[in-house]
Amino acid sequence: MKIDESIVQAARDLLADAQNIVITNHVGPDGDAMGSALGFKEILCQQGKKVTVIVPNVYPKFLKWMKGDDDVIIFEDAREAGSEILKDTDLIIHLDYNSLSRSGDMRDVLASATAKRLVVDHHQQPDDFATVLYSDTNMSSTCEMVFHLAQALGWDEYINKESADCLYTGIMTDTGNFRFSSTSPTTHRAVARLMEKGVLPQEIASSIYD
Repeated sequence: MKIDESIVQAARDLLADAQNIVITNHVGPDGDAMGSALGFKEILCQQGKKVTVIVPNVYPKFLKWMKGDDDVIIFEDAREAGSEILKDTDLIIHLDYNSLSRSGDMRDVLASATAKRLVVDHHQQPDDFATVLYSDTNMSSTCEMVFHLAQALGWDEYINKESADCLYTGIMTDTGNFRFSSTSPTTHRAVARLMEKGVLPQEIASSIYD
């Protein structure tokens, strides 16, 4: 998978300079939103970054087994704390949404934040608010995009089993268990690498559906 080198280098510079990072996603976080957020968080934490995941509202219980779930801040339940963290952060990573209108009650706080912004998303017609935008509507999921970005950055060593489980979850759910037309050979190659990292598809499917 080839990502434009200018995007990779710009993302590398943003991530290298940031020590205090916030990851956000959209209202009603689904498997792809939470998988990409917690997976990316784990990859960054492996490098010594301080990373906080703040989501607009609650998400399904069947996603709460992923590593990092206990530390997720639900903005609708902790507005003051979430707002303070967003005000002081170096970098905001927006995952699985490309318009601040999809962030619900977080919108005004996000809009006023002075931090730089990295957006990773596979939906159409992104708004113009990112410092660095990695957008690809042909991708199956944001989790697949996070995987490819990590590979392009040379971070394969930082993808451990815990982050791989998270990324696999988002790919699996957003492709309808690999049934949707967005599932490509590239998707399966990404999944193969995640399985090499220790992902057990049957266990994740059971966690999600059973």
